[in-house]
Amino acid sequence: MTTKQIISIACVALFTFAPAGCAMHTTVVKDKSQQSIQFASLEASQTFYDAYHSDVAARGNDSVVFYLPFPYWHRTVKADNIHLHSIVDSTDANHDGLISDDEARAYASTVHPPVY
Repeated sequence: MTTKQIISIACVALFTFAPAGCAMHTTVVKDKSQQSIQFASLEASQTFYDAYHSDVAARGNDSVVFYLPFPYWHRTVKADNIHLHSIVDSTDANHDGLISDDEARAYASTVHPPVY
């Protein structure tokens, strides 16, 4: 095969398969009901929410995606309230329904590890 034939075959293949496209389906899971979050003090509330918002901002919202042309792609995205309440459940170490100052500081230290 000559170079001209290889280029012709490559162009035909490119124009045949390029417009085929890709089906993408995104499911947003948001069926978890809202629950109240209680804090022992205003300081605990401020510490927790500062750490939570900086953690969410650092992770981003998956806006940069490496695209591979598969014929079908499905992804499931958790809604913000599911993510928040899972963090609240893990932060409340003694599971008393109240986030103390120590629990809030412990969560904040996992988001912002101390620099030595």
